[in-house]
Amino acid sequence: VEIKKIDVTNIDDPDSGGLDGAVFDLYGPYAEERTTDDDGATGRQLILRQKDITVPENNGGVVSLGDLSDGYYYLYETQVPDGFIRPTEPIIIIVDSTQEAVQGGKAITYTQVGNSASANGPQVIEGEEGTDPTYRLLVTNNPGVALPYTGGSGTCLLYLCGALLILFSAAGVVVKKRREALQNKGFIWPAHVSRLLLYLVEESC
Repeated sequence: VEIKKIDVTNIDDPDSGGLDGAVFDLYGPYAEERTTDDDGATGRQLILRQKDITVPENNGGVVSLGDLSDGYYYLYETQVPDGFIRPTEPIIIIVDSTQEAVQGGKAITYTQVGNSASANGPQVIEGEEGTDPTYRLLVTNNPGVALPYTGGSGTCLLYLCGALLILFSAAGVVVKKRREALQNKGFIWPAHVSRLLLYLVEESC
């Protein structure tokens, strides 16, 4: 089994040039589909098969996962090519030798969120006579830059400062209006401080 990394915009042209530099971790096999585990990540469950599977340069975006036995596998992309967004969901690969394969060998299906090519199954590349074919999974990346996390302590401090500025501005408006009201009643600021304080107390009651 091998994967080929392509830009999602080239989904209708599987023979187009691939993307270099992606890195994957492969978990499995599992006898059945996993939901979540202790750290909340689908399919990890401590069964790490291969770590840091790197798509080599000048290889058309292709890298081999080796010969996979029956079961469910979860392929996590831990590093993406420059200018692309890292997927948050794993690619689920199912190997089932009990099912009849289209072109011999093992029946393999896979699912990647947002990748329409995965619904058509892998490409089957025939090998030499007497050997099993190679199953190539087209794996896509969306171009763009991931937005930074906006819930950190720095952002909260910024929100707090903004709220205080609004509060002080509102208090300034209230004080100004009350000062103008006092001046209209004959008070002179700040000569009548005691009378001002008395007036504010009466107004607040």
